[in-house]
Amino acid sequence: MLKIFNEKVIVERVAEGELVRPSQSYFLLIQNDTIELEVNSVQTTYQSSELILFSPMKTYKLIHCSEDLKAYFILYNQEALKERINVSFNKFSVIQLMNTEQSKDVYSLSTETFGHFWNITEQLYFYIKNPGYSKFDEQIIVHSFTVIAYMFVDILMKNSPLGLAHSSRKETIAIDFIHLVSGHFKKERELKFYADKLFISIKYLSICVKEVTGTAPQVLIANTLMDEAKLMLINTELNISTIADHLNFSDQYAFGKFFKRHTGLSPRNFRQNITSTHTI
Repeated sequence: MLKIFNEKVIVERVAEGELVRPSQSYFLLIQNDTIELEVNSVQTTYQSSELILFSPMKTYKLIHCSEDLKAYFILYNQEALKERINVSFNKFSVIQLMNTEQSKDVYSLSTETFGHFWNITEQLYFYIKNPGYSKFDEQIIVHSFTVIAYMFVDILMKNSPLGLAHSSRKETIAIDFIHLVSGHFKKERELKFYADKLFISIKYLSICVKEVTGTAPQVLIANTLMDEAKLMLINTELNISTIADHLNFSDQYAFGKFFKRHTGLSPRNFRQNITSTHTI
C-alpha cells in the first residue's frame, strides 16, 4: 500500500544516465539541494521546498543528483489506499482528468506548508521503517498518509484553474461531466450520453467544458481512455485483444488504430518499450 525511501535510494538503485520508470505513483519531497532529471526526454531541475508527482506512465533519466540532497520518496498504490483511507478525492480526480498530457506535476510550497509536509513525512517514515514500535503502527501510518493526502488535495484546489470553492454554472457542468466520464468512459464515448445525463444540449456541454478546462470534451474522454489503456498495458499481463474487449472496442484492430493515433505506437510496441525500461 505504502512505501517510503529517503534520498539514499537514488545512490542505491539509480545510476546517472539510466532510464527508469516508477513501479507505482509517488511523491518526491525535496528539503535540501537539487535533483536533475530528464522526464519523457525533457530535462528538468527539481529543488528545495518542491513537491513533485511521478507517474508510472512516464520515463525518467537521472542527469545529476546533489551530494547534499535531502528528500523523501513516498510510493503509494492508489487503489489499495482507496480501500483504507476515507478521503474524498472527487476534486482531485477532476483536476487530474482535465488534461493528463499537460497536468501540473511540480508544486513549489511555502516554507510553512513545506515544513508541515516534511514533519508528517518524517513521522510516516519512522513508523514504516520501525514496525512493531507501537501497537498502533498501522493506524498511525494510515492516518499520517491521510493527513498528507488532504494537504495535497488542498494544494491542488488552490492551484486549480477552476473556482472549486464557488463554482459557476459552467464550472459545475464541467466538473459533473468529468465525474461522469470517470465512471462511464469505457462504454460511453459519445457526447450525447453525457449531455442527456446533465439535461443540456451537446453544444452547451462543449462550450462549458472547453471554456472551463481549455480542452474539448471529446479530448478529455480520449485522454481518460488512453490513461486506462496505458495502465492496463503496463500493469497487467492481459493480451491486447482482452484489453480491447475490456475497453469496449469493436476489435483489437480498432483499439490499435485508436492507440497509435494518440501515441504514435502500437499497443504492443508501447508495452515492449515501457516494460523494457528498468523500474524502481
